[in-house]
Amino acid sequence: MSNSDAGEQLHHLLWERGLQFLGGQTASQSHEITNVLNIINELVGLQEDLLWALSQGRDVDPSRFDEILGKIKAQIERGNRIVRAVNQFAHSADHARSVFDLKGALERITFIAQRAATLGRTQLDTEFPDETLVMENNPLYLQQAVFTAFEIALAASTVQRRITVSYTLQDDGVEIVVDSADPMASHAEAGEKLVFLGHLLRALGARLTTTIDEEGGQPHRLAMYFPRYVDEADAPGAAGAEPTEGAAE
Repeated sequence: MSNSDAGEQLHHLLWERGLQFLGGQTASQSHEITNVLNIINELVGLQEDLLWALSQGRDVDPSRFDEILGKIKAQIERGNRIVRAVNQFAHSADHARSVFDLKGALERITFIAQRAATLGRTQLDTEFPDETLVMENNPLYLQQAVFTAFEIALAASTVQRRITVSYTLQDDGVEIVVDSADPMASHAEAGEKLVFLGHLLRALGARLTTTIDEEGGQPHRLAMYFPRYVDEADAPGAAGAEPTEGAAE
């Protein structure tokens, strides 16, 4: 197979998996919006019950209405935040290469990942500095790379159930770290996800390093270095991109 054919296949794979990622996470957040609407509906029903009780001459504590109103406002704000995040996330696919704010992209994808963490009974923490970085790359693939690293950690989260996402600015780029309190022991999906993560990072001109737990001999930290600017030659499907360190063979 020629380099051009291999590059085209990689481009097709990344685009196909990128669309699946975009659609899957958008659908996941739609469930969260449905939950918001269901809670608001229940609160409105409770308020109707209280109003009916008042109409029947029963004593009703006025503070109950304030309490319900506060909960409804909180759910509206939660719903607005979900809609904003999904809208911005969807626009990540507008261009294969664009200028974007790093911290905003990471805040968005970790917010979206909270649903998977909750379903996996795992605490997802973020340790983001005040400083950010303006990057020129593929924002959808970068967010997908971080989410894939998170999925690898989440699948192995069994005892302490805590994952932390952080980043450190460097001279010419950024190091994004997914750190698990539990060792990322081998499991059915880890190998395939690591291989795919390697494809994503090559397309982004990035590299991966892992930190091994000295006691258990298992990785617990995935560190991804992303350059601030990636050359066109390193774009998705381009030939000659360097393989990522630490990716599964």
